Amino acid sequence: MDVSEAVSALKDAKKIKKDWQEVAGIVRFIQESGYWQQSFSTPSAWLDKVAETTGYSVGVIRRMCATYDFLQKISSEISDFELLKKSTDAKFNFPTIEIFKRLYDLKPDDVRKLLPEFVQGQKSSGDIREIYLQASHSAVSNHGNDPRLGKRDFVNATSFSRKAGKIAVKEFIQHASVAIEAQLKQVTASETCRFYTGQYKFKYVRPQAVAFELDGYSPKWVDGFDFKHLSGAHSSPGNILTVSSIALACSFFRHYWLVVPKHERMVQRLLEDFENLRLNNAGLIAFDEETGSIELKLVPQGVPMPDRQHHVVARVVEQGIPELVEF
Repeated sequence: MDVSEAVSALKDAKKIKKDWQEVAGIVRFIQESGYWQQSFSTPSAWLDKVAETTGYSVGVIRRMCATYDFLQKISSEISDFELLKKSTDAKFNFPTIEIFKRLYDLKPDDVRKLLPEFVQGQKSSGDIREIYLQASHSAVSNHGNDPRLGKRDFVNATSFSRKAGKIAVKEFIQHASVAIEAQLKQVTASETCRFYTGQYKFKYVRPQAVAFELDGYSPKWVDGFDFKHLSGAHSSPGNILTVSSIALACSFFRHYWLVVPKHERMVQRLLEDFENLRLNNAGLIAFDEETGSIELKLVPQGVPMPDRQHHVVARVVEQGIPELVEF
């Protein structure tokens, strides 16, 4: 494949569900060829164009490339890696391999042992995620107890648990957002909408991601996405507070989606709450942390009541739309 063919191969990669490794490999190939320098003065400007061409965000492209680089590196460290990989490419989904990459940064020897076990079915995606969280927790703990550090650098046991919890939430948001972006047409029923994570801030509501379809230079509508790494204990204060916050947020968006881990009992109770509160424009997405897939448990059917959509539309316009900025 020459460079011009590689550039063409990136078009609509997300829409046609091109394998993430192929996308990242093409991006790295073009980057190393220097071809991008013919039209762009900086790498960031070129990556913006890659994002526009593929349909993925710049952040996702960067993460895919970093994870792809990890696979290239680990392939030389595990015997018969390529043969092992070809036997079960289905297991090499992006969210799971990204977890391996992060674990490798902490415990490379463990990854050399665990990756073959994962491919052979001896370890699940959930096992790997749990091992990674424990390793992250341990790294923070060891840092806090380093005798070379002063009292100001010491991290107590409570903060260790909090750190591990934050890591779990961050991982959940990252992986679930990738899965949603890959299925955005199914979620929003729109061919041309855009998806952004952490891009916009609003006064009254705090969605972690939004999707919208443009009408000229302004959104025709905006959907909000709230990622909650809830436990199966639906009656916990955090879960009850989540339902209350969703009830308020629904009035500001065309559709407002709650994204939660796939725990069937909890999902069923959330569905009952949504029905009791008549949240007709609320949606519920269950993210399977094992497979990296999503399932639409509730599809919004109504309109926001009261209708406060103008607040978020105005804020999106005020904060700007990246693709409409000239480089």
